[in-house]
Amino acid sequence: HRLVPALIGTTVAPPLSVFVVVHSLPLFAVQFFVTWVGLAGSSIVIMTAMTSMLPNDLRDTAAGTYALVNTLVGFGLGQTLVPFVAGWLGGGSSLGPAILAMIVPGLLLAVVALAIGCRTTGLDAVPLGGGR
Repeated sequence: HRLVPALIGTTVAPPLSVFVVVHSLPLFAVQFFVTWVGLAGSSIVIMTAMTSMLPNDLRDTAAGTYALVNTLVGFGLGQTLVPFVAGWLGGGSSLGPAILAMIVPGLLLAVVALAIGCRTTGLDAVPLGGGR
């Protein structure tokens, strides 16, 4: 199934996202790297599945919408909400927990969306423009 690797990579990321509050450099490095690889791989799998399953005339629109939403949510909401949550949690010393408070719900939402996508596309999904 095309989306299962993305689902696995995204499912691994929330528990490893605690790297933002870890005080050990080697543990931070390992957790950050595994999270980064899992999420980067998930993004590649999602884009590949999306472009291979959509008809040619919808691929550009879907890829552009995916990139736009990722950018708006990541840069727009993330950079606004993290300082707000850090202030609510106690100031600058709460930056790590504030980042964690933003990462985990977003990743859990992504896991749910990918699980729905896996169920919706089906195991025998083929590109709309061609056969087997």
